[in-house]
Amino acid sequence: MKKVITLLSLLVVFSISSQNLSLDTTFGSNGLKRIISNGDGLDVINFIDYDQDSFLIYSKIFLSNSTLENVVYKINVDGTFDNNFGVNGTLILPEHEGRFFIHRQSSNHLIVFFTRKFEFDFINNERIIMRYDANGNLDDSFGVGGEIRIAIGAADGTGTSNISILQDDSILFSDSEKFIKYDSNGIKDLSYGIDGVLNSPSIGNMTDSNDDDNIFFYNSLKIEKSDSNNDPVNSFGTNGDYDFPEQRDYLLKSYPNKLSFMEFSDLPAKFYVLNTDGTLDTNFNSVGSIDLTTDNDTLLYYENFDFTNDKFYFSGSSTNEKPVLVCYDKNGNLVKLNNQNSYEESLVNMGAFSSVINKNGFLFACIYEYDETNETENFIIAKYDTRDPSILSTSNFENAGLKISRSNNFIEFKSTVKVLEVKLIDLSGKTIKQLKSNKIETKYLSSGIYIAHLKLDNNKTEVIKIFIE
Repeated sequence: MKKVITLLSLLVVFSISSQNLSLDTTFGSNGLKRIISNGDGLDVINFIDYDQDSFLIYSKIFLSNSTLENVVYKINVDGTFDNNFGVNGTLILPEHEGRFFIHRQSSNHLIVFFTRKFEFDFINNERIIMRYDANGNLDDSFGVGGEIRIAIGAADGTGTSNISILQDDSILFSDSEKFIKYDSNGIKDLSYGIDGVLNSPSIGNMTDSNDDDNIFFYNSLKIEKSDSNNDPVNSFGTNGDYDFPEQRDYLLKSYPNKLSFMEFSDLPAKFYVLNTDGTLDTNFNSVGSIDLTTDNDTLLYYENFDFTNDKFYFSGSSTNEKPVLVCYDKNGNLVKLNNQNSYEESLVNMGAFSSVINKNGFLFACIYEYDETNETENFIIAKYDTRDPSILSTSNFENAGLKISRSNNFIEFKSTVKVLEVKLIDLSGKTIKQLKSNKIETKYLSSGIYIAHLKLDNNKTEVIKIFIE
C-alpha cells in the first residue's frame, strides 16, 4: 500500500542544499506564459520587479521587415497583462536604435535610457533619457516634453554610456569623457561640476553600489568605486580599485552588503563575491569564489545571475539548447534543484533562461525561446513554486477546513466546502490525474512530491503538496 504524507512530516527530507521547483499550473499554460513577439530576433530580455502584484519585462524586437520595436510588458503575478499600463499591458517605446534600460525612480516613475537615437551616426550621435508614469504615459513635465537628449561627439560616440538614479531621485549620466547630473525632473543641475558637467572619464560600465550615492565602474581590467563626483572611495580595494583576476569580460552586480561578478568564458565559468571593502568574501566557499558547475558537461553557457531570497540563481542553456537554472546558496554551496545539479525546463523546445525574481515564495523566470517552426523568437515567463514545504502543514489544511484521509491505496480530500475535482501534478508540471471526484488512487503512482489542485464548490481552488512513498 502506498503511503501518503503531508509535507509537515517531510522536513527531514529537505536540507539547505536542496530546493524543489514545481511549475504553478494556474499560471499561463501549465506554468508558462508565452508572449509571441512576431519578430525574428530579440535583444537581451530584462526583468524588473515592479510591485507586490506585478513585474515588467522588456526587450528590443527585430522584426522581419528590417524594422524594430522597443517593447515593455507589465505582467500581473497571475499571468495576466496589467491593462492599466500602456495599451492592454503593452508599452511601445520610440524606435531608437540602441539598447535601452529601465530604472525605477520613486514609486511612480520609470526612467528609460536609450544608448542610441533613432538614426545612428558617429558624427552627431545622441543618448536619450525619457520618463513614464506608472501607467506607461510619457511624463511631459520631465526634461523637455518628457525627454532629455544628450549630444555625444565623434570622439566618444562609440563609448559606454550609463545612467544611475541617485537616492534623491536625481539622475547621473556618464560616458567615456564626462558626467552630467540632472535633478529628479530632468533639469540639468548647474551646481554640479561646471554648469552641470564634470569632465572626467569613466572607465566603463556603471552600476549602483547600494551604498549612499557611490557608484561602481568596471571594464575588463578592474572595478572602480567612486562617489557621484567621480572621486575614488579609497576604503574600497586599493585606493578605490579592485583588479580583476584576469583580463576578460565580466558581469558585475551590486546588492546590499554584497558585490558579485561572473566571468564570461568557456565553462567552467568562475564566480566571485566581494565584501563592501573590496576584499574576497571568505564566507563564500572559504575563498570568495567558485567554479560554476558544468553538470557533467551538459551545460552550454551561463548568461546571467540574480541574487534573491538569499540564493544565487545562474541562468543559461544546456548543450541540447534547453533553458537551465543553477543555484548556489549565499555560502557558495551548490543547491540541488529537484535533486539535480541543474534544472532544465523541458517544456521549452529551444531557448535559455535570462533572469529570475522571487515574489512571495514563487520564482518567476524569464526565458528566451526560439521557435524553429515559425523562425521567430518569443518571450516566456515561467512561475515556479519554491515555498518551504513546512508552510503547507496538515494543521494549515485543517484550519482552512481541509483534511486528508488515506486508506486502501486511495487518498481522499475532505472539506467543509464540497470538493468537485482533483488534479494531481508532478514537479515537471505534467498532469498525472484529473478526476471529477475528491478521491485519487495512489497504487500506480511513483514515489515523490505531487501538487494537488482541489476545485471547490465555492469557485475557489486550494493547492496542497503531498508526498507519496
